[in-house]
Amino acid sequence: MFLPETHHAAVWSRLAKMPCRCRKIASRMPRRTAIGKGVNKIMSRRGSLGAVPFRTTLQRDETMQSKLVPALAFSAFALLASGQAHADGDAEAGKTLFKKCGFCHSTEAGKNKVGPSLAAIVGRKAGVEPGFNYSDALKSSGLTWDEATLNKWVENPKGLVSGTKMIFPGIKDEKDRQNLIAYLKTLK
Repeated sequence: MFLPETHHAAVWSRLAKMPCRCRKIASRMPRRTAIGKGVNKIMSRRGSLGAVPFRTTLQRDETMQSKLVPALAFSAFALLASGQAHADGDAEAGKTLFKKCGFCHSTEAGKNKVGPSLAAIVGRKAGVEPGFNYSDALKSSGLTWDEATLNKWVENPKGLVSGTKMIFPGIKDEKDRQNLIAYLKTLK
């Protein structure tokens, strides 16, 4: 389908009034503009420089699609890789975070402070560290300190076991909790 001749006449009369540089660009354009699927269409638009050729939507979509597929594949790979690293946590970053905990807890076995020693905490039952006076609520909780339980505990201790003696607001950032748990797993 072709645009009516009156449309072409109006466009070319405007082009004739443009500055010299724009007329050169416009003179390379075909005078008739075809519209239809699969036809290489060249059209003009008025911009700051006057009439300049641009690609049709069909051509632009094909170009974008050829760039979009590899980008999506890379994004999916990066997301999967970051999810795995996120679940494992970074023990070095966790060691830095542990400084907050170090005021009350020790990493040496048998050395209790205001809180119990956290040496070999992962896999241990809650409320059984010798030489520390736990709250009745924590002793009777029946918890075992695995990764999931530690994650809930570090996020909100009083939310997991109401009646605990631990006065700590919790760590709300998931990444920080995973890093801290990764560090606690290294304590043997």
